[in-house]
Amino acid sequence: MTTDQAQAVYAAEDLWTAKEPQARIKFGDWHEVQPFYAKLAARFREADVQIYPPTVRPRRGALQAHYDTAMKSVFMPPYDSGGVWALKTGTAIHEFAHHLCPGAGHGPDFRQAMIECLEMLGWDADLLADCYAQAGLSLSEKGDSITDKVSMLITHAEGKGRTA
Repeated sequence: MTTDQAQAVYAAEDLWTAKEPQARIKFGDWHEVQPFYAKLAARFREADVQIYPPTVRPRRGALQAHYDTAMKSVFMPPYDSGGVWALKTGTAIHEFAHHLCPGAGHGPDFRQAMIECLEMLGWDADLLADCYAQAGLSLSEKGDSITDKVSMLITHAEGKGRTA
């Protein structure tokens, strides 16, 4: 996964967060994410996906949240360290998606895991899929090649020039 694709995922998710009020629901601090993960993991198990919640731990720095595969833990910056930006459901879901498919980076498997999280929560998953598409990203390997992206841009441009 290239840095550009990771940046495209972040841009798409920023757009999604701006459009999806539920993604902006705030947690009081990092420890409040654990019950959210327990609920989300339970929904997956109800759908016969054997997943258990990651452990949530405080992160020292405030600049990022991250998932540690070896520890099966999500590190969230605490509120008092400037982590208010990360203490939102959208960020929590992003890190849970890393837990679902560790090692997938921000590629198609990760993006599909994000969609599955939203479906488990009963949220509008199509909205996120549309934001990914607007950023030139797909939910499969097929749509991630440069040829696919150029083709999509040409099709999009041709559609803009048409009149009814």
